[in-house]
Amino acid sequence: MGAPYVPSAIANEFLERAAKAGKTLTPMQLLKLVYMAHGWSLALTENPLINECVQAWKYGPVVPSLFHEFKSFGGGTINRLSEYVDYLEESNSIEIVVKKPFIDEGDVPSKTLIDWVWQKYGSYTGKALSAMTHLDGSPWKVTYKPGEGENHTNIVIQNEVIKAYYKKLWAERNAV
Repeated sequence: MGAPYVPSAIANEFLERAAKAGKTLTPMQLLKLVYMAHGWSLALTENPLINECVQAWKYGPVVPSLFHEFKSFGGGTINRLSEYVDYLEESNSIEIVVKKPFIDEGDVPSKTLIDWVWQKYGSYTGKALSAMTHLDGSPWKVTYKPGEGENHTNIVIQNEVIKAYYKKLWAERNAV
């Protein structure tokens, strides 16, 4: 697998797969799919898929940059690719570049993982995906503490907690 990607790259992979399948995604679906792909990457490859921390917010696990980018769509469908701003320093100036990133074409393991997550979870509604991320023992459930400031949005779900949970799911899935 390649180095961890900006969350926008993983989001775009899912948005592209949805478009090819004639489907659309809501922000909730997209956030949960990116989170789940990150979890499965940690469990199956020992490597993070995204270079941003996942946070435990009141209503579930969130990748903050993606939440803020797509919150204007509310519960509606996303109608554009994800973008992120990169800053290129050249001599005495900084150039701002807006990018629509994807996973590197040669990163077959990451593309395969995204395909697998899409096949497994791509047909679920946002509410169904959210319910999966709220199960007892889930990384969000063990990290989020109600009452510790209901509006807090910066409690990091540690990658080790995410990895352990998805490893457990994999073991249960493959138990004979």
